[in-house]
Amino acid sequence: MKHFGIITASLAFAAMSCDALGAASPLSPEQELATFQLADTNLIVELVAAEPDVRAPVAIAWDADGRMFVAEMTDYPSGPVNGRIRMLEDRDGDGRYESAIIFATNLAYPNGVMAWKNGVLVTAAPDIWFLADTNGDGRADVREKVLTGFTEGNQQLRVNGLFWGLDNWIYGCNGRSDGEVKWADGTPAGSIRRRDFRFRPDTKQFEVIAGNSQFGMGYDDWGNRFPVFNNTPIRHVVMEDRYLERQPSLAGTDVVPSISPKDGNRVFALTPPTLLIPQPVGFFTSACGPSVFRGTALPESYRGNYFVCEPVQNVVQRRVLKPNGSTFIAEYADASDSPLPSTGRGARGEGWERRDALDNANTLAPNHPSPSIPLPVEGRGKPEAPREFLASTDRWFHGVFTATGPDGAFYIVDFYRDLVEHPHWVAPEIRDKVDWRKGEEHGRIWRIRAKDVKLAKVEKLSRASNNELVRALESANGWTRDTAQRLLAERDAQAVMPELKHLLRSSARIPTRIHALNLLALWQNDGASVGLNDTHPRVREQAWRLLEARPAAARQSVIASTRSADARERLQAVWTAGRVLESGALLPVLTNVVTHPEFDVWQGTAVLAVIGTNAPLLWDSLLPMLANTGSAQVAFLERLASLTAPNLSEAQARRSIGFLHGAMQGQLWGILAELLRATPDSQRAALAEYAGGLRVASFAEEIALRESSREADRVNAVRLFVLLGGDAGASSMTNLLSRAHPEALQALVVKALADSKRPADVSLALTRWRDIGRSARQQIISAALRTPDVFNLLVDELEAKRIPAVEVDPAARQSILKLKDSPAKARAVGLLTAHVSADREAVVAKYRPALKLTGDRKHGAEVFEHACLVCHQMQGLGASVGPDLSGIGTHSRETLLVEILDPSRQVLPDFVAYHAETKGGNTYTGFIANESATTVTLRRANEPDITLPRAELKEFKTSGQSLMPEGLEAGLGDQDVADLIEFLRRPDRTLFSQSK
Repeated sequence: MKHFGIITASLAFAAMSCDALGAASPLSPEQELATFQLADTNLIVELVAAEPDVRAPVAIAWDADGRMFVAEMTDYPSGPVNGRIRMLEDRDGDGRYESAIIFATNLAYPNGVMAWKNGVLVTAAPDIWFLADTNGDGRADVREKVLTGFTEGNQQLRVNGLFWGLDNWIYGCNGRSDGEVKWADGTPAGSIRRRDFRFRPDTKQFEVIAGNSQFGMGYDDWGNRFPVFNNTPIRHVVMEDRYLERQPSLAGTDVVPSISPKDGNRVFALTPPTLLIPQPVGFFTSACGPSVFRGTALPESYRGNYFVCEPVQNVVQRRVLKPNGSTFIAEYADASDSPLPSTGRGARGEGWERRDALDNANTLAPNHPSPSIPLPVEGRGKPEAPREFLASTDRWFHGVFTATGPDGAFYIVDFYRDLVEHPHWVAPEIRDKVDWRKGEEHGRIWRIRAKDVKLAKVEKLSRASNNELVRALESANGWTRDTAQRLLAERDAQAVMPELKHLLRSSARIPTRIHALNLLALWQNDGASVGLNDTHPRVREQAWRLLEARPAAARQSVIASTRSADARERLQAVWTAGRVLESGALLPVLTNVVTHPEFDVWQGTAVLAVIGTNAPLLWDSLLPMLANTGSAQVAFLERLASLTAPNLSEAQARRSIGFLHGAMQGQLWGILAELLRATPDSQRAALAEYAGGLRVASFAEEIALRESSREADRVNAVRLFVLLGGDAGASSMTNLLSRAHPEALQALVVKALADSKRPADVSLALTRWRDIGRSARQQIISAALRTPDVFNLLVDELEAKRIPAVEVDPAARQSILKLKDSPAKARAVGLLTAHVSADREAVVAKYRPALKLTGDRKHGAEVFEHACLVCHQMQGLGASVGPDLSGIGTHSRETLLVEILDPSRQVLPDFVAYHAETKGGNTYTGFIANESATTVTLRRANEPDITLPRAELKEFKTSGQSLMPEGLEAGLGDQDVADLIEFLRRPDRTLFSQSK
C-alpha cells in the first residue's frame, strides 16, 4: 500500500510551482496541491487519501466510529460494471486514512453512501442497497436490497445523495432519472417523477417530496434543503408540494426556486481551454456535490456557508446564505466585488492561447499549461487574486462532492481523472477520439481547515451509551449531532426522553434544541409545545411543523406566531394554522400574515393554499387596508382576486369595484382588472356597466395612452380598459402597438386583447405586425394558437407574406405541428416547413462548410436573440423553457452545429416535448415542468405554464424529441450559422438589443 504522510500546504495565488504546472499529466498529489489556489490565505489544504488507497471517488460518508466509506465509480462512464465501496480508517489518529479495504464490489455505478445501523446504505441504480460487515473482516457479508425501480439512465443522472434528516427520515436525490420505486419485496413505494424522496426502511414508509436534485444536496442546521442542477448551483425548497394540494389552482407552483443573485451563476476558473472545453466559460455547467458547512475547523464566518463543486471548470465555490423573506439569497462569498465580465467570460483576452484542437486537428490540447503560458483570470494575461474558495490550474482536478467531517473539517472528493464529462453529451465525431477512462486509477480526498484550528478528536460513537449520545447532541459539529441523533433513533432510546426535555429547555446551542425536539417528536412526546415558547424562531418554526399533527396543542398560540418578525416562522405558522384551525378561526390568522410589513410572495402562496372557503371573507377584510399596502400585498391581492371572483356575490363585487376605483391608485387597477377577468361571464356585463357609470374605463384609457404615465400604471390601465372598453376599446388600445411605445407595453396590449375573449380584438393586432416588437409578436402567435378564428387569419397573413414565415419562432412552429389536423393547420405546415429537410444528417452535412468560416459574434448574437432567446436563458436574459445556455461555450463547433440543426439527436429527459389534448379539445405542447398524481404542468414558450388535471386529459404522450423543433436553419445561410456558433462559443449578453 502506498503511504503518504499528510501532504499539506497553505495556498495563495502566488504559491504555484512552475514545475508542477508544466508537469506531464497526471500530476502527483504533491504537484496537484501546488496548483490549488484559495481565496482565503488563512486556510490550509491537506491530502487525506489518494490512489491506490482510493480510486474514482464520487461520494463519502463516515460511520459512527469515524471510518470513511467511499463510493468509487470505477465503472464510469460506460462500464463494465465494477463499482465499489471502499472503507478507509485512520487507526493511529494522525489525520491520514492509512488503512484501506474494499468493502463491497460489483456495484453498478455506486454514487451515494450513508451510514445506517451497523452498515451503510448505497445508491446504485436501479437499487438502494444495505451493506454490512458482521464478522469484522472489513468486507460486507450482508448485501440486502432495500428499494428498487430507480431508472438507470445516464450515469450522471441516477438516484444519489442519501442523508439523515432532522426529522428522522432518510433523504435521497432523484438524480433526474425518475422511477417507479418499489420495496425489495415488490410492494409499491412511489413514483418519483421529477421529485426527490425520503424513506424509513424499518417501517416501509416512502414519500415523494419537493425538489429534483441532480447530484447531492445541501442541508443546513434548520433542515432547509438546497438542491442542485448542472447550470443552477443552488435552489431552495421553500415549501413542500403536499401543502398545495388543498388548492387545485396552485398545482404546478414552482416551490424550489433558484436563489442565486440576478447577475448569473458565474464561475471564475483558472484553467485554460482544452479539447472538450475550447473556450473559457465563466458560468456553471456541472454544479454538483453541494453541502452547507456545519463544522468547526473553518473560521466562524464560514459556518452555514454553502459550497458547490464545478468539476468541469476545476472550481469549488462558496456562497453566503442570507435570509431573504421566506427564502434566501446565495451571495458570492469570494467574488462579491467582481463585476460581470463584459465579454461574458467567454472572450479570449490577452494571454489565452487559442486551442481549437478539435476544429483544426485531431490532436488533444494539453491538459496542463506550460510554464510559458500565463495563467489569467477573467481572460486577462495578468494574474490576480483568486475569486473562488478553491480553484485549480490542474485540468485533472474534479471536485465532485463536499462534506463536513467528524473532525469538524471541510472535505472535497476529487474524481482525479482526465475527463469528467459524460460522452453522451459529446458529438460522435469527438466521442471516438477520446479515451474516457484515462486516469481511472486515480482519486484523491482533500481536507481544508483554518491554519490555527486544531481538529476535533473523532470519538467512536457506536460505543457511546445513550446518555453519552445525548451529551453529543451538544457538539458544535453538525456531523456529531446528526450521528448522535441517528444512533438514538436507531436504538429507540426512549428512556432518555427526560434528558432530551432538559436539553430542549436549557441548552444554549440552538441546533441542539432542534435535535432534541425532533427526537422527542419521533416518540410522540409533547416537546413541540415547549418548543413554541423557545426564544429562537428556528426552534419555534420546527415546533409549528411538528404540531400540524396535534391540533389541540397548536390552537392557542398560532395567532401570535403569525405576527412574528421572522418570515419563515410566519410561513410555517400559516401551514400549521391551515391544518389545525376551524374555518372561522383561520381568518384573523391569515389577515395578520397578509398585512405584515414583511409579507412576501411565498407567504401569499401559503395563504391561498389554506384559505378554503374563506376567500371572499378575507377579500372583504383586506379591502379597507389597501390604502397603505405594499407591492407584495398588491401582487397577492391580484392572485386572491382570481380565486375569489367566481364566489363573490354581485353586491360584494360592486363594493370592491367602487373601493378600488375610489382609491385612485394605479397599482390597484391590476387587482380590479383581475377581479373583472375572473368574474363569471353571467356577471361580467352587469359589473362592466356598473364600472362604466364610475367612468373607470375612460379614466383607464386616459392613463394607458398618456406617455408620461408610469409604465406600471399604463400596464394596469391597459388590462382594465380592454376588459371594459368593448370593441371600441380594443381599437383604441391597438394604437399602442407601435415601436413608439415600450415593448413590454405592446406585449401586454396583445395579451390583454387575447384575455378579453374576443377574437376580433386579436385580429386587430395582426394588422400591426410590422410595427411591433418581438415580444408582442410572440403574444399574437400564442393567441392565434388558442383561437381557431385568429389562427386562420394568421395563416392568411403568412400566405400573403405580410408575415414572413421566418418570423414565426421555433417554439411556435413546434406548437403548430402539434395542433389538431385541420385545413388551416395543413396550410400552415406547408408554409413553415417548405424549406425544412426531414433528413437531419443531410442538413448537418450541408451546413458543415460553415465550420470553416470566420464567425461574426455580434451578428451571431442577433440570430440567437431572434431564434433562441424565446426559449433559452443566456447569462440571465431570456426564457426558462429550454436549458440555460450560459455554459454552452464548453462545446466544440462540430458539437454546436449538430445541436443547432438536429436538436433531438441527444436531449435531456427534462426537455423532451409532450403533447396534451384535453377532453374539451384544447391542445398544448411543452415539457413537464411539474406534476403530481392529479395534475401535470407544461412549460411553453411565450406562454405561462399551464396546469392540466389528469382527469381532463384525453391524450398525453411524448414525442421523444426535443421541444426545440427541427428546421431552425430555414432562412439561415452558412455565414449565419457560423456567426451563431461563434457567439455560442463566446457568449456575451451585452450584445443583445434587450440588454441595452
